[in-house]
Amino acid sequence: MTTFGPGPPGAPGAADRVHPAHAARRAAWTRCRDVAAGQEAVHAAGERYLPRLDGQSEAAYRAYRDRALFYNATARTIDGLSGLVFRKPPEIDAAPGLAPVIADPTGTGDGFRRLAEHVVAELLTTGRIGLLVDHPPGDEAPPPTRAAAAEAGRLPYLATYPAEAVLDWRLACGHGRAVPRLVHVLLDEGEDEAGIRRRRSLDLDPDGVYRQRLWAGGGGDRPTLVAEIEPRAAGRPLGRIPFLCIGPRGPGLEVARPPLLDLVEVNLSHYRTSADLEHGAHYTGLPTAVVTGQRFDGMEPLAIGAGEAWVLEAPEAKAFFLEFRGEGLGVLERLLDRKEAQMAALGARMLAPEKKVAEAALTAEIHRQGENSALAALAQAAGDGLGRALDLAAPWLGIEPAAPARVALNTDYWPRPMAADELTALVEAWQSGAIARGELRRALTRGEILPAGAASGAAAEP
Repeated sequence: MTTFGPGPPGAPGAADRVHPAHAARRAAWTRCRDVAAGQEAVHAAGERYLPRLDGQSEAAYRAYRDRALFYNATARTIDGLSGLVFRKPPEIDAAPGLAPVIADPTGTGDGFRRLAEHVVAELLTTGRIGLLVDHPPGDEAPPPTRAAAAEAGRLPYLATYPAEAVLDWRLACGHGRAVPRLVHVLLDEGEDEAGIRRRRSLDLDPDGVYRQRLWAGGGGDRPTLVAEIEPRAAGRPLGRIPFLCIGPRGPGLEVARPPLLDLVEVNLSHYRTSADLEHGAHYTGLPTAVVTGQRFDGMEPLAIGAGEAWVLEAPEAKAFFLEFRGEGLGVLERLLDRKEAQMAALGARMLAPEKKVAEAALTAEIHRQGENSALAALAQAAGDGLGRALDLAAPWLGIEPAAPARVALNTDYWPRPMAADELTALVEAWQSGAIARGELRRALTRGEILPAGAASGAAAEP
C-alpha cells in the first residue's frame, strides 16, 4: 500500500464506522478463521469454544483444555477443495499490456496463481475478500513505457484485504448517474510496531475524483486523519474507486454466509466432545489400587510394582484394583464418530472411510454433484473477480482493452478422459474448419489429452 507520512490533522470520528452487515458476520468470521488456523488458535480462544465445567479452577480448566484434541476437518477440507480448483492452472485472457501485472500481480514477486489460490482460500474460509488496485507512491512523472515502469517498480498491483478488514462501504448516485456506484470504502490495515492502528478510506470527493485518506490512532483513541492522497493513473485522476469485493457467488458488496460455516460448527462441537472424552479417560482410564479393612497408622506408603509386595495383617483386609465400567465413555466415542461422519457429509469427503465395494461411476458423480456445483460456483466467482481486478488495473497502464479480461479457474474436479468418439468428432470439426486450432487445443487440454497449460496462448491461434 501507499506509505503513511505526515500530513494535516483532521477531525476524528470519520474512520470508525462499521457497516451493519460487517458487524453481523464478524463473530462467524472469527470462528471460521480460528478453526481453519487449527488447534493452537482454538486452544488460545479458551472458553469461547470450550466452556469451563462447574466449579473448575483455572489450573484444572487449563489441563482440561490442553488434553482436548482438535480434529481439524475444516482446514483439511479447505486444502482439499482448493487443490481440486488448482488441479489445472488458471486460464487468463487479457490485453497484452497487462502482462506485467499478471506476472507479478501483488508486487511481491508471486505469480498470478498464488494470488488466485489466496482468493479461493479466503472465499472458502470466510466467504469474502477485498481487492484494491493501487500504485506505488511518487510525485514524479510516470515512466514513458510499460517496460520502463516495470524496470522502475512503478506498476500497479493488487492488494488483498480479508473480510474482517473491509469495515464499511457505501453506494450512492451523483454526478449525473442514475445507477448507484461505490463512493466510500473503509479498510483496516492493522497495527504497526508502535501499536498505532492504521485505517485507509477510499472515497470520491465532491467533484467525483478518487482519493485516499489515511487515518491513525493509538490505544483507545479514535482515528485521526494524517494524510490525503489523490492517486493518478497515467497522470490523470480517476473517476471511480478501484476496489471490489468477491463473494462465493461473484463480485459484489453483499456479505454472504461463509460456505463452510456448518462444517465449522460441527468441528467445534467435535472439539468439545473430544475434551469431555479425554477428561473422562484421564480420571477413569487408569486402575486405582484400593485396600479395605486395614489401618495404615504409622505405615510407609504402599508402592506398586513388580518388585513390591503388600503384607496386610488384618484378616478381613482386601486389596484390589478399582476400574471403570459403564457406557459413559462409549457414548462419547460414538458421538465423535457421528460428528466425523457429519463433517464428511458437509464437505470433508477425504475424511470419510473408503467404501469396500466399487461405486459405479454414475452413482459417484451424482453423489458429488452438490459439492461440485457449490465449488464450481465459488471458483467461477473468484475468476470473475480477478478478471474485474485486471480491468481496474488497465487505466494505470494507459490501456483501453477491447474486451474485458477473463480469468477462468478449473471447474473440472473429477476428471473423465475424453472418449475416442469425442476425440474423433473434435478433430473432424477442426479439419472441416468448424473450430479454430486454439479451441481444439483447449478442448484437448480439458479432456486430459494434452497436459495442463498446453492451451496457454492458444486464444490467438487460427
